[in-house]
Amino acid sequence: MSQLIGIYDGGFTKDRKGRKVAAIRFKIVTGEGKPDDVTAYCLPVYKVAVFTQLKRLAPLNSDPEGITPESSQEKA
Repeated sequence: MSQLIGIYDGGFTKDRKGRKVAAIRFKIVTGEGKPDDVTAYCLPVYKVAVFTQLKRLAPLNSDPEGITPESSQEKA
């Protein structure tokens, strides 16, 4: 059974077409293996809304690296 450990802000990056997108990183552990990082992307204008909804769906322990879209810095 897999378990969500954390949701992290991946900042901004560029997709294959060169557009600026927001990255959201999920840390998931499956079975007895080491945790896997899964990255999802969304449009920058939806980033805060996505983080807000994820906070409601998956309440996690308070983690300074966790869901904090305000603290993200532009990487690209």
